[in-house]
Amino acid sequence: MTLPRLIEFIGQRPTKAGGTVDEATDRLLRAGGESPLIEDFRAVAESTTPAGRLRHAPRPTLDWLSRFVVGQAGGPHKDAPLYELCHLVLALGGDGGRRAQVLLDPDGVTASRSRASFADHPGADEDGVTVEGDEGPFTIRFGRMPILAALYEFLCGMEGYGFYPQLEEILAGITGPADVRPAANQLSSHLRQYRKKNLPSARSEGKFTTIYGFLRDRSPENRLSIDDSAILDFWCLHCQGKEFRGYRAVFDQFTRFMESLEEAGARRAVDEAAPLGTDREAGELDPADTDQSDPGGPGWTSPLAAFDQPPLNEIKFLKGSSERKPMEALMDHGPHALHLPLAFLRYEVFGQVQAGITNDLQVGRGAEAVARRITCDEAESYGARMATVEKLAAHVDQLQKAALHVLASAPSPAIPANDEKIVPLEMAARAYKTLTRKGFTAAPDDDSRATFRQAAPALVAVGTLLRGYLSALTQLDGHGLDRHFQTDRETFSERFRALYGDPQ
Repeated sequence: MTLPRLIEFIGQRPTKAGGTVDEATDRLLRAGGESPLIEDFRAVAESTTPAGRLRHAPRPTLDWLSRFVVGQAGGPHKDAPLYELCHLVLALGGDGGRRAQVLLDPDGVTASRSRASFADHPGADEDGVTVEGDEGPFTIRFGRMPILAALYEFLCGMEGYGFYPQLEEILAGITGPADVRPAANQLSSHLRQYRKKNLPSARSEGKFTTIYGFLRDRSPENRLSIDDSAILDFWCLHCQGKEFRGYRAVFDQFTRFMESLEEAGARRAVDEAAPLGTDREAGELDPADTDQSDPGGPGWTSPLAAFDQPPLNEIKFLKGSSERKPMEALMDHGPHALHLPLAFLRYEVFGQVQAGITNDLQVGRGAEAVARRITCDEAESYGARMATVEKLAAHVDQLQKAALHVLASAPSPAIPANDEKIVPLEMAARAYKTLTRKGFTAAPDDDSRATFRQAAPALVAVGTLLRGYLSALTQLDGHGLDRHFQTDRETFSERFRALYGDPQ
């Protein structure tokens, strides 16, 4: 396909988008993305269908793509999705027109459309399509294809479409299994250069150097130790400076630092252009060691994102202000909140107080409002926050039981009707009946059963995280949660007064 035809195919007039599209773009800005990168990303993020809808779902597709572009997704090897994309190209055949037809569908790429596109492929089944790759059979799930399509579209438009001719030449060379790895390595090499040009990281590296020096001085020899107190102590020491003024920002910097340590091997492989391969002694990285199934790679993705996508968004699993909003920060931070429960409590409680102070100053609410916040007297107690988490966990438990009831109501239930070992089905039925909200109909039909089946993994993930965090808070409570709160309130109030002055 020629470049003019490509541009005509995917459209040149994106509409202004908001919400999570802007959130995904903000990730690039926070990473220091230069203007060309932002423009390349927005060309994908804001492209619309002929009917005016966004072609790519903000969550999880654009959220994942923004993380991939800045090198925060893709498993142990950041660019492993390129290897997956090359297998998808192999499955599509060497016809560039068909590649564009499937991956640049003007109406958007969905799992169901992808399934239809491969209906006649000999390696297709209900879940995905399997091709003979360079290391044996390789399966690409239909649910994964919308993300790979967004990646392909980003590569097409990269550098203002300047990379497109080279991209098509590389992909046209994939005619058999042996061509996959060289093509993926060529794409990876070019993408590394693109990141170096458009993602200056000196600022983040400077912050990481400061954090590293702080941890090195307080950790055992040859081992960095990050615990709850480390984050608070670091913030108290550095909050007078502009870069570490906000406690929440410091918490996020520490979690990114932890992720960088976990990905150190992958970072080294990327920086040294380690090729994909099975010869470990030659420095190659075996794609079999990477996680091809998780679109977020090692980076955590909030399970709440699933409820924003159709058909799950047609059912009111969570009410916005009373049920979803109180758990959003926890779902966003995931395992980090479990690893650093007290630090995350401070993030939620006193981080909110600091956000309120900043907002008061920005809108000019006056000295009295700022002075009231600085005392932290109105801060939510840790005990109250724990009670909220317990209430949320109980609600998600009810949702899980309700889902069980829906699935068990099928003529040939996914869960045997006589299986009482998980949850008694009478209890599940009662849970379903108590949920009088959109989508919880009196008699579940096949469509609702299919939707609840899709929702089940996300409900389990949300419930597991809530219960894990509640367990961590229970352990803290055993050591005096109220005492922690009183001590922290004094510490934060003192720091806030030093930061923002005494308005009186």
